[in-house]
Amino acid sequence: MVQANGSSQYLCLRCASAIHSSVNDLLNIYNLVEPEEMMENEAPVLDTSSITPQSIYQYLNDFVIGQEHAKKVIAVAFYNHYKRIVMKEGNGPTISKSNILLIGPTGSGKTHLARTAAKLLDVPFIIEDATSLTEAGYAGEDVESILMKLLNAAGGDPIKASHGIVYIDEIDKITCAKESSAFRDISGEGVQQALLKIIEGTKVNLHIPSSERKGQKHHVELDTTDILFICGGAFNGIEKIIERRSISRSPIGFCNNKEFTDKENSHKKNITNEDLIQFGLIPEFVGRLPMKAVLDPLTERDLVRIITEPKDAIMNQYQEMLMYDGVTLTYTEEALNMIAKKAMEENTGARGIRSILENMMLEIMFQAPGIASSVQIRLTADDVNGVTHPEDRIKSPSPVQKADLPYQAQATAT
Repeated sequence: MVQANGSSQYLCLRCASAIHSSVNDLLNIYNLVEPEEMMENEAPVLDTSSITPQSIYQYLNDFVIGQEHAKKVIAVAFYNHYKRIVMKEGNGPTISKSNILLIGPTGSGKTHLARTAAKLLDVPFIIEDATSLTEAGYAGEDVESILMKLLNAAGGDPIKASHGIVYIDEIDKITCAKESSAFRDISGEGVQQALLKIIEGTKVNLHIPSSERKGQKHHVELDTTDILFICGGAFNGIEKIIERRSISRSPIGFCNNKEFTDKENSHKKNITNEDLIQFGLIPEFVGRLPMKAVLDPLTERDLVRIITEPKDAIMNQYQEMLMYDGVTLTYTEEALNMIAKKAMEENTGARGIRSILENMMLEIMFQAPGIASSVQIRLTADDVNGVTHPEDRIKSPSPVQKADLPYQAQATAT
Protein backbone atom coordinates (compact mmCIF):
# COMPACT_ATOMS: atom_id res chain seq x y z
CA MET A 1 0.00 0.00 0.00
CA VAL A 2 1.14 3.56 -0.72
CA GLN A 3 0.29 6.37 1.70
CA ALA A 4 -0.45 9.78 0.15
CA ASN A 5 1.19 12.83 1.73
CA GLY A 6 0.87 11.41 5.21
CA SER A 7 -2.93 11.23 4.92
CA SER A 8 -5.04 8.25 5.89
CA GLN A 9 -5.83 7.42 2.27
CA TYR A 10 -4.08 4.55 0.51
CA LEU A 11 -3.76 3.04 -2.96
CA CYS A 12 -2.48 -0.47 -3.65
CA LEU A 13 0.65 -0.82 -5.79
CA ARG A 14 -1.12 -3.07 -8.27
CA CYS A 15 -3.63 -0.34 -9.06
CA ALA A 16 -0.90 2.28 -9.04
CA SER A 17 1.25 0.41 -11.54
CA ALA A 18 -1.74 -0.05 -13.84
CA ILE A 19 -2.21 3.70 -14.01
CA HIS A 20 1.40 4.87 -13.97
CA SER A 21 4.63 3.44 -15.25
CA SER A 22 6.35 3.46 -11.86
CA VAL A 23 5.65 4.02 -8.19
CA ASN A 24 7.97 7.05 -8.25
CA ASP A 25 5.80 8.74 -10.84
CA LEU A 26 2.79 8.03 -8.70
CA LEU A 27 4.41 9.54 -5.60
CA ASN A 28 5.42 12.65 -7.55
CA ILE A 29 1.82 13.15 -8.60
CA TYR A 30 0.65 12.66 -5.02
CA ASN A 31 2.87 15.57 -3.99
CA LEU A 32 0.81 17.84 -6.26
CA VAL A 33 -2.79 16.66 -5.79
CA GLU A 34 -4.81 14.70 -3.31
CA PRO A 35 -5.56 11.08 -4.25
CA GLU A 36 -9.31 11.58 -4.64
CA GLU A 37 -8.76 14.63 -6.85
CA MET A 38 -6.31 12.74 -9.03
CA MET A 39 -8.67 9.83 -9.56
CA GLU A 40 -11.54 12.16 -10.49
CA ASN A 41 -9.54 14.19 -13.01
CA GLU A 42 -7.38 11.43 -14.48
CA ALA A 43 -7.69 11.40 -18.27
CA PRO A 44 -9.05 8.16 -19.70
CA VAL A 45 -6.37 5.73 -20.81
CA LEU A 46 -7.12 4.95 -24.45
CA ASP A 47 -5.76 2.02 -26.40
CA THR A 48 -4.51 3.11 -29.81
CA SER A 49 -3.67 -0.43 -30.94
CA SER A 50 -7.07 -0.96 -32.58
CA ILE A 51 -7.59 2.60 -33.82
CA THR A 52 -6.10 3.63 -37.16
CA PRO A 53 -7.20 6.03 -39.90
CA GLN A 54 -8.26 2.97 -41.90
CA SER A 55 -10.40 1.60 -39.07
CA ILE A 56 -12.08 4.99 -38.56
CA TYR A 57 -12.72 5.19 -42.30
CA GLN A 58 -14.24 1.70 -42.36
CA TYR A 59 -16.41 2.58 -39.37
CA LEU A 60 -17.68 5.68 -41.16
CA ASN A 61 -18.46 3.57 -44.24
CA ASP A 62 -21.09 1.72 -42.19
CA PHE A 63 -22.99 4.93 -41.52
CA VAL A 64 -22.10 7.42 -44.28
CA ILE A 65 -22.79 6.95 -47.98
CA GLY A 66 -20.30 8.52 -50.39
CA GLN A 67 -18.09 11.49 -49.43
CA GLU A 68 -14.92 9.40 -49.70
CA HIS A 69 -12.47 12.31 -49.47
CA ALA A 70 -14.26 13.88 -46.52
CA LYS A 71 -14.26 10.55 -44.66
CA LYS A 72 -10.49 10.25 -45.13
CA VAL A 73 -9.95 13.81 -43.88
CA ILE A 74 -12.08 13.08 -40.80
CA ALA A 75 -10.32 9.74 -40.24
CA VAL A 76 -6.83 11.27 -40.27
CA ALA A 77 -7.81 14.26 -38.13
CA PHE A 78 -9.61 12.15 -35.54
CA TYR A 79 -6.77 9.63 -35.38
CA ASN A 80 -4.28 12.44 -34.76
CA HIS A 81 -6.59 13.86 -32.12
CA TYR A 82 -6.78 10.40 -30.55
CA LYS A 83 -2.99 10.15 -30.43
CA ARG A 84 -2.62 13.60 -28.89
CA ILE A 85 -4.87 12.47 -26.03
CA VAL A 86 -2.81 9.42 -25.12
CA MET A 87 0.71 10.61 -25.94
CA LYS A 88 2.79 11.46 -22.93
CA GLU A 89 4.78 14.64 -22.80
CA GLY A 90 8.32 14.13 -23.92
CA ASN A 91 11.29 15.93 -25.34
CA GLY A 92 9.94 15.81 -28.88
CA PRO A 93 8.18 18.65 -30.67
CA THR A 94 4.69 19.65 -29.59
CA ILE A 95 2.12 18.24 -31.99
CA SER A 96 -0.36 20.89 -33.03
CA LYS A 97 -3.97 19.97 -33.64
CA SER A 98 -5.50 20.18 -37.09
CA ASN A 99 -8.95 21.73 -36.90
CA ILE A 100 -11.27 20.98 -39.82
CA LEU A 101 -13.47 23.00 -42.16
CA LEU A 102 -16.23 21.02 -43.88
CA ILE A 103 -17.81 22.66 -46.92
CA GLY A 104 -20.87 21.26 -48.60
CA PRO A 105 -24.55 21.82 -49.37
CA THR A 106 -27.22 21.31 -46.75
CA GLY A 107 -28.05 17.68 -46.10
CA SER A 108 -24.76 16.39 -47.53
CA GLY A 109 -23.68 14.82 -44.21
CA LYS A 110 -21.31 17.33 -42.57
CA THR A 111 -22.78 17.06 -39.08
CA HIS A 112 -23.45 13.34 -39.46
CA LEU A 113 -19.80 12.68 -40.29
CA ALA A 114 -18.51 14.52 -37.23
CA ARG A 115 -21.07 13.02 -34.85
CA THR A 116 -20.48 9.46 -36.06
CA ALA A 117 -16.70 9.68 -35.72
CA ALA A 118 -17.00 11.21 -32.25
CA LYS A 119 -19.02 8.19 -31.10
CA LEU A 120 -16.18 5.91 -32.14
CA LEU A 121 -13.63 7.84 -30.07
CA ASP A 122 -16.04 8.07 -27.11
CA VAL A 123 -15.13 11.66 -26.28
CA PRO A 124 -17.45 14.55 -25.34
CA PHE A 125 -19.06 16.01 -28.44
CA ILE A 126 -21.34 19.00 -28.91
CA ILE A 127 -22.92 20.84 -31.84
CA GLU A 128 -23.20 24.63 -31.77
CA ASP A 129 -24.94 26.87 -34.29
CA ALA A 130 -22.73 29.80 -35.23
CA THR A 131 -25.75 31.99 -35.98
CA SER A 132 -26.65 32.09 -32.27
CA LEU A 133 -23.24 33.46 -31.25
CA THR A 134 -22.50 37.14 -30.59
CA GLU A 135 -19.70 39.11 -28.99
CA ALA A 136 -19.59 39.03 -25.19
CA GLY A 137 -21.86 41.65 -23.69
CA TYR A 138 -24.50 41.51 -26.42
CA ALA A 139 -27.81 39.66 -26.57
CA GLY A 140 -27.21 36.07 -27.63
CA GLU A 141 -24.65 33.43 -26.68
CA ASP A 142 -20.99 34.30 -26.39
CA VAL A 143 -18.29 31.83 -27.38
CA GLU A 144 -17.72 30.73 -23.78
CA SER A 145 -21.16 29.11 -23.87
CA ILE A 146 -19.62 26.54 -26.24
CA LEU A 147 -17.16 25.49 -23.56
CA MET A 148 -19.89 25.38 -20.93
CA LYS A 149 -21.88 22.97 -23.08
CA LEU A 150 -18.79 20.83 -23.67
CA LEU A 151 -18.10 20.75 -19.94
CA ASN A 152 -21.68 19.62 -19.31
CA ALA A 153 -21.29 16.92 -21.98
CA ALA A 154 -18.20 15.72 -20.09
CA GLY A 155 -20.17 15.42 -16.86
CA GLY A 156 -18.45 18.46 -15.37
CA ASP A 157 -14.97 16.94 -15.73
CA PRO A 158 -12.63 19.62 -17.18
CA ILE A 159 -9.96 17.05 -18.07
CA LYS A 160 -12.39 14.99 -20.08
CA ALA A 161 -13.84 18.13 -21.66
CA SER A 162 -10.37 19.27 -22.73
CA HIS A 163 -10.17 16.20 -24.99
CA GLY A 164 -13.59 16.75 -26.56
CA ILE A 165 -14.77 17.69 -30.04
CA VAL A 166 -16.81 20.77 -30.94
CA TYR A 167 -18.75 21.06 -34.18
CA ILE A 168 -19.75 24.61 -35.13
CA ASP A 169 -22.40 24.59 -37.83
CA GLU A 170 -23.38 27.40 -40.23
CA ILE A 171 -19.93 28.95 -39.91
CA ASP A 172 -20.46 30.67 -43.26
CA LYS A 173 -23.22 32.75 -41.66
CA ILE A 174 -20.77 34.72 -39.49
CA THR A 175 -18.81 36.31 -42.31
CA CYS A 176 -17.72 39.93 -42.06
CA ALA A 177 -20.29 42.64 -42.75
CA LYS A 178 -19.80 44.86 -45.76
CA GLU A 179 -17.62 47.90 -45.26
CA SER A 180 -20.61 50.15 -45.96
CA SER A 181 -22.44 48.87 -42.89
CA ALA A 182 -22.95 51.56 -40.24
CA PHE A 183 -23.48 49.06 -37.41
CA ARG A 184 -21.01 47.12 -35.30
CA ASP A 185 -20.56 43.60 -36.65
CA ILE A 186 -21.26 41.73 -33.38
CA SER A 187 -22.30 38.45 -35.00
CA GLY A 188 -19.81 38.39 -37.87
CA GLU A 189 -16.20 39.43 -37.54
CA GLY A 190 -16.69 39.95 -33.80
CA VAL A 191 -17.59 36.30 -33.31
CA GLN A 192 -14.70 35.16 -35.50
CA GLN A 193 -12.30 37.19 -33.36
CA ALA A 194 -13.77 35.72 -30.18
CA LEU A 195 -13.42 32.18 -31.51
CA LEU A 196 -9.76 32.60 -32.40
CA LYS A 197 -8.31 32.07 -28.93
CA ILE A 198 -10.37 29.05 -27.92
CA ILE A 199 -9.78 27.35 -31.28
CA GLU A 200 -6.03 28.00 -31.13
CA GLY A 201 -5.77 26.95 -27.49
CA THR A 202 -6.09 28.90 -24.27
CA LYS A 203 -7.15 28.48 -20.65
CA VAL A 204 -10.62 29.79 -19.93
CA ASN A 205 -12.13 30.32 -16.48
CA LEU A 206 -15.74 29.19 -16.58
CA HIS A 207 -18.15 30.45 -13.94
CA ILE A 208 -20.21 27.52 -12.69
CA PRO A 209 -23.27 28.16 -10.47
CA SER A 210 -22.76 26.63 -7.04
CA SER A 211 -25.17 23.89 -6.02
CA GLU A 212 -24.59 24.59 -2.34
CA ARG A 213 -25.50 28.26 -2.12
CA LYS A 214 -27.91 30.00 -4.39
CA GLY A 215 -26.43 32.92 -6.31
CA GLN A 216 -22.82 31.89 -5.72
CA LYS A 217 -20.47 30.60 -8.42
CA HIS A 218 -17.19 28.74 -8.50
CA HIS A 219 -14.56 28.77 -11.22
CA VAL A 220 -13.44 25.88 -13.40
CA GLU A 221 -10.43 26.27 -15.66
CA LEU A 222 -10.74 24.58 -19.04
CA ASP A 223 -7.74 24.24 -21.35
CA THR A 224 -8.85 24.31 -25.01
CA THR A 225 -5.44 23.36 -26.43
CA ASP A 226 -6.47 19.76 -27.12
CA ILE A 227 -10.10 20.39 -28.08
CA LEU A 228 -10.70 19.53 -31.73
CA PHE A 229 -12.86 22.09 -33.56
CA ILE A 230 -14.79 21.26 -36.71
CA CYS A 231 -16.56 24.04 -38.58
CA GLY A 232 -19.11 23.39 -41.27
CA GLY A 233 -21.05 25.47 -43.75
CA ALA A 234 -22.63 25.47 -47.19
CA PHE A 235 -20.79 28.62 -48.38
CA ASN A 236 -23.42 29.32 -51.00
CA GLY A 237 -22.09 31.80 -53.55
CA ILE A 238 -18.40 31.05 -53.05
CA GLU A 239 -18.38 29.20 -56.37
CA LYS A 240 -18.67 32.58 -58.10
CA ILE A 241 -15.49 33.72 -56.35
CA ILE A 242 -13.75 30.51 -57.43
CA GLU A 243 -14.99 30.88 -60.98
CA ARG A 244 -13.72 34.45 -61.32
CA ARG A 245 -10.33 33.43 -59.96
CA SER A 246 -10.08 30.39 -62.21
CA ILE A 247 -11.09 32.29 -65.34
CA SER A 248 -8.57 35.04 -64.64
CA ARG A 249 -5.81 32.44 -64.25
CA SER A 250 -6.82 30.17 -67.12
CA PRO A 251 -4.37 29.95 -70.02
CA ILE A 252 -4.86 32.16 -73.08
CA GLY A 253 -5.88 30.26 -76.18
CA PHE A 254 -8.66 28.05 -77.43
CA CYS A 255 -9.91 27.15 -73.94
CA ASN A 256 -13.56 26.79 -73.17
CA ASN A 257 -13.90 28.69 -69.88
CA LYS A 258 -17.26 27.13 -69.09
CA GLU A 259 -15.89 23.61 -69.45
CA PHE A 260 -12.89 24.60 -67.33
CA THR A 261 -14.96 25.99 -64.49
CA ASP A 262 -17.52 23.19 -64.64
CA LYS A 263 -14.80 20.60 -64.30
CA GLU A 264 -12.70 22.30 -61.64
CA ASN A 265 -15.13 24.35 -59.58
CA SER A 266 -18.63 22.89 -59.81
CA HIS A 267 -18.29 21.25 -56.40
CA LYS A 268 -15.84 23.78 -54.91
CA LYS A 269 -13.07 21.19 -55.11
CA ASN A 270 -10.26 23.69 -55.63
CA ILE A 271 -11.26 26.14 -52.91
CA THR A 272 -8.37 28.16 -51.43
CA ASN A 273 -7.82 30.27 -48.32
CA GLU A 274 -7.98 33.32 -50.56
CA ASP A 275 -11.48 32.34 -51.66
CA LEU A 276 -12.63 31.93 -48.05
CA ILE A 277 -11.20 35.33 -47.11
CA GLN A 278 -12.98 36.99 -50.02
CA PHE A 279 -16.16 35.26 -48.91
CA GLY A 280 -15.90 36.98 -45.53
CA LEU A 281 -13.80 34.90 -43.14
CA ILE A 282 -10.90 36.76 -41.57
CA PRO A 283 -7.40 35.46 -42.42
CA GLU A 284 -6.61 34.54 -38.79
CA PHE A 285 -9.73 32.39 -38.58
CA VAL A 286 -9.04 30.62 -41.87
CA GLY A 287 -5.49 29.90 -40.71
CA ARG A 288 -6.80 28.04 -37.68
CA LEU A 289 -8.68 25.56 -39.87
CA PRO A 290 -5.82 23.93 -41.82
CA MET A 291 -7.72 20.79 -42.89
CA LYS A 292 -10.49 21.31 -45.42
CA ALA A 293 -12.88 18.86 -47.02
CA VAL A 294 -15.47 19.62 -49.68
CA LEU A 295 -18.51 17.34 -49.65
CA ASP A 296 -20.26 16.45 -52.89
CA PRO A 297 -23.95 17.19 -53.42
CA LEU A 298 -25.85 13.93 -53.01
CA THR A 299 -27.15 12.31 -56.17
CA GLU A 300 -30.47 10.50 -56.51
CA ARG A 301 -28.62 7.19 -56.38
CA ASP A 302 -26.88 8.28 -53.16
CA LEU A 303 -30.23 9.08 -51.58
CA VAL A 304 -31.60 5.65 -52.52
CA ARG A 305 -28.65 4.03 -50.77
CA ILE A 306 -29.00 6.30 -47.73
CA ILE A 307 -32.58 5.12 -47.20
CA THR A 308 -31.59 1.48 -46.60
CA GLU A 309 -27.83 0.78 -46.54
CA PRO A 310 -26.34 2.48 -43.43
CA LYS A 311 -26.62 0.66 -40.11
CA ASP A 312 -28.83 3.47 -38.82
CA ALA A 313 -30.81 3.87 -42.08
CA ILE A 314 -34.21 5.46 -41.56
CA MET A 315 -36.08 2.62 -43.30
CA ASN A 316 -34.42 0.13 -40.95
CA GLN A 317 -35.58 2.25 -38.03
CA TYR A 318 -39.18 2.17 -39.23
CA GLN A 319 -39.03 -1.58 -39.76
CA GLU A 320 -37.72 -2.08 -36.23
CA MET A 321 -40.36 0.16 -34.64
CA LEU A 322 -43.26 -1.38 -36.57
CA MET A 323 -42.11 -4.92 -35.91
CA TYR A 324 -42.62 -4.20 -32.21
CA ASP A 325 -46.31 -3.61 -33.01
CA GLY A 326 -46.65 -6.68 -35.21
CA VAL A 327 -46.31 -4.92 -38.56
CA THR A 328 -43.82 -6.19 -41.15
CA LEU A 329 -42.73 -3.37 -43.45
CA THR A 330 -41.28 -4.02 -46.91
CA TYR A 331 -40.84 -1.82 -49.96
CA THR A 332 -40.31 -1.90 -53.69
CA GLU A 333 -37.33 -0.53 -55.57
CA GLU A 334 -39.68 1.88 -57.33
CA ALA A 335 -40.79 3.27 -53.97
CA LEU A 336 -37.20 3.98 -52.96
CA ASN A 337 -36.50 5.69 -56.28
CA MET A 338 -39.60 7.86 -55.91
CA ILE A 339 -38.65 8.90 -52.36
CA ALA A 340 -35.17 9.85 -53.58
CA LYS A 341 -36.61 11.77 -56.51
CA LYS A 342 -38.92 13.78 -54.25
CA ALA A 343 -36.02 14.50 -51.87
CA MET A 344 -33.96 15.79 -54.79
CA GLU A 345 -36.80 18.13 -55.73
CA GLU A 346 -36.87 19.55 -52.21
CA ASN A 347 -33.13 20.30 -52.54
CA THR A 348 -32.45 19.55 -48.86
CA GLY A 349 -30.25 16.50 -49.30
CA ALA A 350 -30.71 13.58 -46.93
CA ARG A 351 -32.94 15.68 -44.67
CA GLY A 352 -35.63 15.56 -47.34
CA ILE A 353 -35.85 11.77 -46.97
CA ARG A 354 -36.94 11.96 -43.34
CA SER A 355 -39.50 14.64 -44.11
CA ILE A 356 -41.11 12.54 -46.86
CA LEU A 357 -41.16 9.34 -44.82
CA GLU A 358 -42.45 11.03 -41.67
CA ASN A 359 -45.46 12.35 -43.56
CA MET A 360 -46.09 9.09 -45.38
CA MET A 361 -45.71 6.87 -42.31
CA LEU A 362 -47.68 9.02 -39.86
CA GLU A 363 -50.99 7.15 -40.12
CA ILE A 364 -49.24 3.78 -40.13
CA MET A 365 -47.38 4.63 -36.93
CA PHE A 366 -50.61 5.94 -35.42
CA GLN A 367 -52.68 2.83 -36.18
CA ALA A 368 -50.04 0.11 -35.75
CA PRO A 369 -50.24 -0.27 -31.94
CA GLY A 370 -53.97 -1.10 -32.18
CA ILE A 371 -53.87 -3.94 -34.71
CA ALA A 372 -55.40 -7.25 -33.66
CA SER A 373 -52.97 -9.50 -35.56
CA SER A 374 -49.76 -9.41 -37.54
CA VAL A 375 -49.89 -7.34 -40.72
CA GLN A 376 -47.55 -7.00 -43.69
CA ILE A 377 -47.30 -3.70 -45.56
CA ARG A 378 -45.40 -3.24 -48.80
CA LEU A 379 -44.65 0.37 -49.77
CA THR A 380 -45.02 1.13 -53.46
CA ALA A 381 -44.42 4.12 -55.70
CA ASP A 382 -48.18 4.82 -55.60
CA ASP A 383 -47.95 5.15 -51.81
CA VAL A 384 -45.14 7.68 -52.16
CA ASN A 385 -47.11 9.65 -54.75
CA GLY A 386 -50.25 9.63 -52.65
CA VAL A 387 -52.29 7.59 -55.14
CA THR A 388 -52.76 4.88 -52.53
CA HIS A 389 -52.49 4.98 -48.76
CA PRO A 390 -50.53 2.21 -47.01
CA GLU A 391 -52.43 2.74 -43.73
CA ASP A 392 -55.57 1.45 -45.44
CA ARG A 393 -53.95 -1.99 -45.40
CA ILE A 394 -53.89 -2.01 -41.60
CA LYS A 395 -56.98 -3.40 -39.95
CA SER A 396 -58.80 -0.79 -37.89
CA PRO A 397 -58.12 -1.26 -34.20
CA SER A 398 -60.87 -2.83 -32.17
CA PRO A 399 -62.83 -0.41 -29.96
CA VAL A 400 -61.29 0.02 -26.55
CA GLN A 401 -63.53 -1.53 -23.94
CA LYS A 402 -64.11 0.14 -20.61
CA ALA A 403 -62.67 -2.89 -18.83
CA ASP A 404 -59.40 -2.43 -20.72
CA LEU A 405 -58.90 1.11 -19.45
CA PRO A 406 -56.84 2.01 -16.39
CA TYR A 407 -58.83 2.72 -13.21
CA GLN A 408 -58.54 6.50 -13.63
CA ALA A 409 -59.74 6.28 -17.25
CA GLN A 410 -62.71 4.10 -16.20
CA ALA A 411 -63.80 6.72 -13.74
CA THR A 412 -63.59 9.39 -16.43
CA ALA A 413 -65.53 7.24 -18.89
CA THR A 414 -68.24 6.64 -16.29
